[in-house]
Amino acid sequence: MSKANHDGCCGGIFSLGLSVAVLLCLLLQPSTALPVSSIEDFTIYALKDATNSSHNNHTIHYDLKLKNSGSSGIYYDALKLTFYYKPNNLTNFIIGNTTFIPFYQRRLRDNHFVGNIETRGVNWENATALVTLRAELATTMRYKFKRNRLYQRLSNVVGADLKVDNEGNLVNKGIQLTSRAKMNIIGRFQFMGILLCILFFFQSW
Repeated sequence: MSKANHDGCCGGIFSLGLSVAVLLCLLLQPSTALPVSSIEDFTIYALKDATNSSHNNHTIHYDLKLKNSGSSGIYYDALKLTFYYKPNNLTNFIIGNTTFIPFYQRRLRDNHFVGNIETRGVNWENATALVTLRAELATTMRYKFKRNRLYQRLSNVVGADLKVDNEGNLVNKGIQLTSRAKMNIIGRFQFMGILLCILFFFQSW
């Protein structure tokens, strides 16, 4: 075997080994999957019984659930939960909001935030039989990996429409709040593809 062929073979093995090592490092990083946010329960007390005094109670009740299904813990900055009233598909306005203090959520854990909010600006007596509201949750998250090292700070806003019947109850339980945010795994594979192309280019060159 000539020296040139030997060098080319060694270069090919080195490139392949480096590519495999990079691939393993990228794939074995802890998962940074977005937590799943959902409204498990929701009640408009003013609609519970329109024939008694509770109809004057403009309080709404909510049960917000955060599920961390990833392999790393999550530090949340303050969470802001906002509810909007949607009289039609073209308009909406804020009827109430609340803020939760920062906290840490361990991996594979669920957290529930249950409370009441006094609404404003809605005449529930004139509400239609099927009321539509919108819930939005905004926060900034940081992920905790091994040795307490913080990695990837992500601001996220999730939301969903809520349908409430004429008795003030949520039509469907467990409404998931969704987001358009993308996770780092896409960037990892893009970076991996670029690196592999560079390595094979120099190998063939």
